[in-house]
Amino acid sequence: MKRHPEYGYLGLNVVDTPETAKAFLAANGWAWPQIKDPTRELAKRLGATYQPFVALLDERGEVVATYDGGGDEAAWTAMLERL
Repeated sequence: MKRHPEYGYLGLNVVDTPETAKAFLAANGWAWPQIKDPTRELAKRLGATYQPFVALLDERGEVVATYDGGGDEAAWTAMLERL
């Protein structure tokens, strides 16, 4: 995904090893930080019930939109445009 002027991307990794997650990002041409969440505590707090899960947070850290499932850049861009 391309950079967005108002939002940053952060990966929440609940299953993959850090190396596997980095390889996935590299294979897709993406680069953003990853948080390891093997107990799914953060995922639960964000409302993630399925992986992959995308949450958009505003500057206060509040979730403003979510997307469950295997989306793509077009789906995530559409989510941004609905804000």
